[in-house]
Amino acid sequence: MRANVWKELENYFLILLGTALMAIAIQWIFDRVGLITGGFTGLTIIIRNLTEALLPGGIPLWLTNIVLNIPIFLYSYIRFGKKYIGKTGFATILLSVWLYLIPVIDMSGDDYMLAALFGGAFTGIGMALVLKAGATTGGTDMVAAIIQSHMRHYTVVQVMQVLDAAIVILGLYVFGLRPTLYAVVSIFVSTKISDAFLEGFKTSKAAFIITNRYEEVAERLMDELDLISLAKQRYLINHFKLAQRAIHVQKPIIRKLADRESCVIIGRSADYILKEQKPILRIFIYSPEDVRIENVMKSHNFSAEDAKLFITEKDKRYHKRHLALTGSNRGDRHNRDILINSDFLGIQGTAEYLEDLIAKKYGKKET
Repeated sequence: MRANVWKELENYFLILLGTALMAIAIQWIFDRVGLITGGFTGLTIIIRNLTEALLPGGIPLWLTNIVLNIPIFLYSYIRFGKKYIGKTGFATILLSVWLYLIPVIDMSGDDYMLAALFGGAFTGIGMALVLKAGATTGGTDMVAAIIQSHMRHYTVVQVMQVLDAAIVILGLYVFGLRPTLYAVVSIFVSTKISDAFLEGFKTSKAAFIITNRYEEVAERLMDELDLISLAKQRYLINHFKLAQRAIHVQKPIIRKLADRESCVIIGRSADYILKEQKPILRIFIYSPEDVRIENVMKSHNFSAEDAKLFITEKDKRYHKRHLALTGSNRGDRHNRDILINSDFLGIQGTAEYLEDLIAKKYGKKET
């Protein structure tokens, strides 16, 4: 209990420090030289500049930041839940408070490169601290988190980079070419620093697992950790070699079990390994995609989109492995005695149906 409290306090301290650094970058650097580096803070600078003719000094940055975030918060509350929105709401309000409290200081003068480098560094570190605390500062940060939850092969920072680019283009129209070019430099700096803080300074991570059940371990890691990464790509590229090694490990075990007594073997390409075994009943059980999606949503607490992606990636992996092992596709009717939809009778009904079928084909029903 105490550890959880300290962890929450640490997260809120990170948010406090991160938003302060971001506000300093905005007030001391970006706003003074017209560097639009993206985000809702970039939009607030653009809006303030465009409204200067209507109001003295334009609409305050802190006020615009709060107003722009309201619709994003409503959607994110549905998507991420109350706890996530609570931290993000705190970060968004705190950023606006810092923008109100921190005085405007001309830190870089007319030196655009200095502004791009130091502004990018402050923003990158601040953004990483807030994200590390499990929140965002709202705006495009939150939009990026929403998009990344549907596109897990990208990092939050990478998605933000694309969104920021669109806002920078708008800044080109308002402030001109020179500030925009330096804004691109600042975005690059902040992105690299944020990625370094969030993902680590090394370009790759490796773990060595010594086991004779390597294929089972690899599949479990892929399923549980949802590794859509370079490790997974290498796993797929070397699939044929792995499959050939796996089949040599599986063959004697599966054949020994089949020779010793009646048994049920699920998967493991047993239909191929036991193709010469008599008697044998090769069954392929499947279900409609919508049923599979619903089951994964319940078992993994996924959204419908995430569940569909999970199933698609898993099917691709299993299809590749089976093709490498057997030279045929999973579910190919030519290599099966029965194909049955488990949704038709339900799980229990399907099991009872198969028991009756086996009893009718091979004799008495096993008890």
